[in-house]
Amino acid sequence: KEDAWNVVNGDVVDVTTWIPIHPGGEQAIVAYLGQDASDEWNMIHKPGTLEKNYVPEGGKGPVLKGKLGTGAPAVAAGGGAAAPSGLSMDEVAKHNTESDLWVVLHGRAYDVTKW
Repeated sequence: KEDAWNVVNGDVVDVTTWIPIHPGGEQAIVAYLGQDASDEWNMIHKPGTLEKNYVPEGGKGPVLKGKLGTGAPAVAAGGGAAAPSGLSMDEVAKHNTESDLWVVLHGRAYDVTKW
């Protein structure tokens, strides 16, 4: 909950400060941290709801960080040099366990397993 992000309709959103004040409760957001929450979001919210609630960096609410690309270059464990493979979010999502954990930040995939 100290650095919480998700993806909604292609937008990468920092939801860290939104979690404790979300009208639907914390669990509604926490269940989708680090994931594409678009399907769930679109079932519950009207179009434009997220956009109306964006706040600037440091504000209390969802912060738009940018658009998710169509793929991100792979990065070796420990943040080594990028490989020009163009990973999809589906591939990154396969690495979601304590012993094999990847995240996407600013359009790049990072293996954070050892962190």
